[in-house]
Amino acid sequence: MIQKALTKPTLMMNIEKQSMASSNFGLHSLSQSRTFCRRRGVALSEVVIVILIISFTALLLLSRMPRGREQSRSLICLSNLNQIGQACAFYTQATGQYPATMSWGTGEAGRETSVLWNLRATLQFRDFTDVESRIESKKAGGDKTLPPFAVGLRCPSDRIMEPRTATNYRANTGVDSNGGTGPFGISQVVTPKQVEAGDGSAFTAAFAERLIGNGKAEMGITNYQETQDCAKAIAASLSEDPAVIWKGDAGYDWSRGDWSQTLYHHGLTPNWKLSAVANEGNCGQMGSSSAHPGSVHVLLLDGSAKSWRETVDRLVWRRLGGYQDGQVNEK
Repeated sequence: MIQKALTKPTLMMNIEKQSMASSNFGLHSLSQSRTFCRRRGVALSEVVIVILIISFTALLLLSRMPRGREQSRSLICLSNLNQIGQACAFYTQATGQYPATMSWGTGEAGRETSVLWNLRATLQFRDFTDVESRIESKKAGGDKTLPPFAVGLRCPSDRIMEPRTATNYRANTGVDSNGGTGPFGISQVVTPKQVEAGDGSAFTAAFAERLIGNGKAEMGITNYQETQDCAKAIAASLSEDPAVIWKGDAGYDWSRGDWSQTLYHHGLTPNWKLSAVANEGNCGQMGSSSAHPGSVHVLLLDGSAKSWRETVDRLVWRRLGGYQDGQVNEK
């Protein structure tokens, strides 16, 4: 009994010692775990991966921003052409013909002679924006003043901002340097009936874009060469002539109906590099061009505006220029 009595307290003490040891071990393990957690940082590979993901996302967003802006500007240009198309439709309803481009003899045409000017002067609307509403307002006795410039004739993709009277939109004179085969051919009067009896309005170009001159007498797609006669103008449009004078006022006056300002040659494919205008014979090699990457917007006589690539087949492009040379679709 004495041995058992002595053994029992001893046993209890041993149990308490074991319990304390176990508790100390648990605390020690917990302390080690917390220390380990505190000491463990982010691995270098993880940092690199996060940086790469952020950089890629930022690059993707930045690369899409300019493209998105250009798409918006391009849509505005197409809308501007559509408004010109509406004006042409109202004009033909009122007169039974398309606006005529009169011959100007030598030098340059006078003011208030362009197709665009004739559209506005005949229909008596102020700007080429919301044309239908403006014409209806004019019929109801709206604003009767017509300023020398008109809103809606500039493409925002073209960064040339001056002068205010400049335009990016030109009338199609046809596919030859004398400008006699298009719907706005020089000294020609063309009616919708003639067009429909030929290729049809859906297969005939009415207007196209062209870059405004940069104001400098230097070689460039925005500018043009001035020659004495037609033969030299044709030669200059195919190969630059160092002796030819370059002019930087292309498209500066939307009211003048001549090659340097508001007419274009549809026989030259989009974004033609060398343009030239002769002082004699109403001759010009003025191609279409734009700031849209690799393309030019074109308004057809049916009022639809489309974008055409500069790589378009030349025959397809030329056939859009005349109204009696065979119907074609875009390739």
